[in-house]
Amino acid sequence: MFDATTEDAIETLDTAIDEAPKIEPYLRHVAGDSGAANSLLARYELPYEIPYNYDVRLVSDYVVRKLATLMGPRLVRDFKRACNANPSTRGFNLEAWFFAELSHNDLAWSVYVESKLQQRQWGRSTIVFFDPDKYPIGVSLDGPTWMAPAKWNQGGYDAVFIDKAEQLVRFVQVTRAEHHTFDPIYFVMLLNRLVAGGLNQVAVVELCFVVPMDRLKAFRPPLSQEDFEKTVEQVACSESRATWSSPEHTLKNCSAKVMVIGVKCEISN
Repeated sequence: MFDATTEDAIETLDTAIDEAPKIEPYLRHVAGDSGAANSLLARYELPYEIPYNYDVRLVSDYVVRKLATLMGPRLVRDFKRACNANPSTRGFNLEAWFFAELSHNDLAWSVYVESKLQQRQWGRSTIVFFDPDKYPIGVSLDGPTWMAPAKWNQGGYDAVFIDKAEQLVRFVQVTRAEHHTFDPIYFVMLLNRLVAGGLNQVAVVELCFVVPMDRLKAFRPPLSQEDFEKTVEQVACSESRATWSSPEHTLKNCSAKVMVIGVKCEISN
């Protein structure tokens, strides 16, 4: 797989996901690797003696997210138990929980509005994986649509929601960090493709940072609402890939929102 292109690797992983048996027994160490499941798991020998002296993990963030959408929160809990010894997987755990919850349940979240905590939710939805580098993006936007970049490092966002009827584009970044970085180019590139592909009017562009509830008060977004409007919306209609040198183009009558929302996630710690 290391000699393959990213597209070929994703196709191979998708085939393994389709052909694999239920993956939970393998993550729980109650079954050995076999067949397609072996393509989805990585095993690492541990330097100390435990009943199972190896650590089993899913091979990539893409596999974690894809299986989360297919199998739901139960898989995420199994993945968390299997990978608990590795702190680097905690971000994956939260991201996987987000996709699992959104695709299998209504996703409840909280936000401070004028210093008052309010509870809201996003309805259960199908999540479509797509390639932001391709034009057209190859996803039907006839109805409200949740999408996620197929490559883990492809965009500056984890998911994007598009509601053509409501003229809404919502970018979502899931993070456990108290601080986060922001690079406008990924957002601008997708807005360019959406506008060029027939999304004729965008009334609202949202940037939502999703954090565990215990970090909601402490988290500070990396940019203000005004900065988001200047760096993304004002260049989103440039003829080619947007750059900092094309500030004259705007999305007509479009407003920008930067939000920090908290979720109660059992596996976020």
